[in-house]
Amino acid sequence: MIQKLVDKSIKREEVKNEKVIQAYNFFLEKLQDSKLQWHIYTKLLGSLDLVLMVTDSYYDAFRLFETLNNRGLSLSSVDLIKNYLLSKFSANESLLEECIDIWDSIIENIEDIESVRHDKVRFFRHYLFSIEYGVVPIPKLYSKYQKLIDSNDNLLSLVEDIWLKSEMYLKLYNGILGIKEVDDRLNTLVRIEATTCYPLLIKCLSENLNKEQLISILEAIEVFTLRRSICNISTRDIDRIYNHLALESFNKEMPVSYIVDYLKRRNPIGY
Repeated sequence: MIQKLVDKSIKREEVKNEKVIQAYNFFLEKLQDSKLQWHIYTKLLGSLDLVLMVTDSYYDAFRLFETLNNRGLSLSSVDLIKNYLLSKFSANESLLEECIDIWDSIIENIEDIESVRHDKVRFFRHYLFSIEYGVVPIPKLYSKYQKLIDSNDNLLSLVEDIWLKSEMYLKLYNGILGIKEVDDRLNTLVRIEATTCYPLLIKCLSENLNKEQLISILEAIEVFTLRRSICNISTRDIDRIYNHLALESFNKEMPVSYIVDYLKRRNPIGY
């Protein structure tokens, strides 16, 4: 959001997060100080080395990017996923541009999450848990996405699906689905740190559950989380529980009942 303000692609009054406005005003005021401007300028000149690398094609550029990571320039798994995905579109410039635009929208959605700003890895893990069996640790996230990308026959559709789920993810985290009772419970989940359930909730939104169904599930998640926390139960199995529910529940005749009962049976204090 700060990037949009700097680029003047969004007006201040359109920014909902007051802290973003405060940060923007702070740096704007500081940078108007001519002495500070010169200090920053000299620091940049003395600290940066600019290396120009020219490639003959987009594909070569993507290969170079990955090679730099393999040679010791550590990059985040999300950067690597982006690079690998875009490399698949390198032969078609129009599709590449479209994919870049969609990817930028995905990242903007994640960065607009108020409570976990810039935690992109969390979203990409949760997205994966909502569509595939198995819990993937962060160090293996990139290799898992490589397999997902290589096995997909319609990569543009995959990118669009990730974008759609990032929209849902933003609404879940910020509690802005537009249904007060549901939004109140979503905000509670953030406060009690129950957001590991989001792979399941992404699936629930994809299945267009109604208000009453969503409230039943959110209530069950809240009770399940609080009881486990009170009893100091290990959270090692939490990702697997919600991965299972995201992928299995909607194959059942009564998905909501299955989810609620499944969580109740794993409550540490009675049924």
